[in-house]
Amino acid sequence: MWSTSQLVRKYSALIHFNSRKE
Repeated sequence: MWSTSQLVRKYSALIHFNSRKE
């Protein structure tokens, strides 16, 4: 089971990475 906090953190990291790529 995934925690909401962990999911948000992972999503945030992904978005940040994508933002840096552009």
